[in-house]
Amino acid sequence: MTFADAEFYPPVSVCQPVEEALRQQVEQERLLNQVTTQIRQSLELPVILETAVQQVRDFLLADRLVIYQFDTQSSTPSTETSPGIANCAGQSREIEGLGGQVTYEARASQGIITALHWAEPDSCFVRVPLCRERYHRGSTLAIADTELTYANVPCLMNLLRQLQVRAKLVAPIMVQESLWGLLIAHQCFEPREWQPTEQRFLQHIAEHLAIAIYQAQLYAQVQQQKQTLEQRVIERTQDLRDTLLAAQAANRAKSEFLANMSHELRTPLTCVIGMSATLLQWSLGQLSQRQRDFLQTIHNSGKHLLELINDILDLSQVEAGKMLLNVSEFSLTQLAYQSLQILKEKAERNQVTLALEIQSQRFEIDAPEPPPTLNFAADQRRVRQILLNLLSNAIKFTPEGGQVILRLWSETNKVALQIEDTGIGIPEDQKTPAVSKISAARYLP
Repeated sequence: MTFADAEFYPPVSVCQPVEEALRQQVEQERLLNQVTTQIRQSLELPVILETAVQQVRDFLLADRLVIYQFDTQSSTPSTETSPGIANCAGQSREIEGLGGQVTYEARASQGIITALHWAEPDSCFVRVPLCRERYHRGSTLAIADTELTYANVPCLMNLLRQLQVRAKLVAPIMVQESLWGLLIAHQCFEPREWQPTEQRFLQHIAEHLAIAIYQAQLYAQVQQQKQTLEQRVIERTQDLRDTLLAAQAANRAKSEFLANMSHELRTPLTCVIGMSATLLQWSLGQLSQRQRDFLQTIHNSGKHLLELINDILDLSQVEAGKMLLNVSEFSLTQLAYQSLQILKEKAERNQVTLALEIQSQRFEIDAPEPPPTLNFAADQRRVRQILLNLLSNAIKFTPEGGQVILRLWSETNKVALQIEDTGIGIPEDQKTPAVSKISAARYLP
């Protein structure tokens, strides 16, 4: 070849087709990776689908790219032929309708008619077999020229012309073996031969979109379950709150009733106790011994009943949160000594010996010298009530010839009160190895 021939025939690289194919493959991989990354990073399905539609249209240089979403009740797999099932040869309702509409769209220009929210009329369809099965296998449908393919279907041809569809490429979107929708590329003004690489690319995009849709469905289910669970928790919490309020109201009513009844009962009891005590002060000549015994029984029973009423009132005040402590400084040893003196007569009747120990030192309750003073700050009335209750129980359950010991000792900023008796104790089968004696102790800060 001469120099002149070289000028007339410019050099062409034999590698140019290969380079172009490699470039397209790289671009396809890049776009697939981009869609995949977006699917992994986002659970917002509308954003994923809108972005994917726009990017795929740009890559394919199609005039319009749409997503056609089937109605849920229409997308169940079936081998039966029904009106409107897509004809794989092209004889079908446009946009391969199984009952649904276009939900996403990207157009090359505003001059192209929008197909968004378009649904084909039910009056234009033909009965065709086996198309749904092909879509369920993931096969694509490529129509190079709708004027030729749909020439024998005037009704469908009219719809295609209205939508400016001259060529189309369809890829099914299969979500968990269910036909969710179709990814469709339109060429609006001229025929187009869809390359195998373009068909495979659209198919891969549809597969990735199916993953995103399934992922979004799972997320929606989780959110729904979460909302349902939260609602149940709220309802259950409200039920528990209502039950608690009702219980609190009932408890307050009970406490108020007990407080009122205790107050009302103490008024006549005070009269009974006071008058019986006055009559007992009369001389023996004015009352016979039998009458005095009756009066003493009335007086003692009234005092006992008054103690029970006071205990009920105290309990109701504690439950109602109205118990007030009158804290003052007093001699704890003197209080213990007085408590033993009060119960001395009861102990003698039961033939039980009482003893007092302070800081491991024994004191007789009949000793002329009182025990050393151990000052303590608390509600003296409540401490006396605790001591009398514990000592009374100890005397009650101690047999004749037994002994009850009240011990007091200080530990740093606390005082320990312990009552030991020789009563019936705890059965051997219920004792722990550390239990060697029966005792009741109260630690007071």
